Amino acid sequence: MSCLTRLKTIGRFAFAHCPALKSADLSGLERLERVGGLFMSQCTSLESIELSHLKALTMVGNEFFSSSNLKPALVFTLRQFS
Repeated sequence: MSCLTRLKTIGRFAFAHCPALKSADLSGLERLERVGGLFMSQCTSLESIELSHLKALTMVGNEFFSSSNLKPALVFTLRQFS
């Protein structure tokens, strides 16, 4: 198991200001619980992000994809937590 598959938190601005970033695949981060605000802000070339299998995700910071090319309808919806 890669150390990345055990990752539980990604901090604020982790991939911010990466204008060359076109896509991201986070689907292998099955233990990811929290993503800080402005995570991929200012990634002006970002067109897609894979977020499937993120069953542990409970918190996403504000302005997660601000100033990216992702359309609001393409940004994921968190499942209901009981």
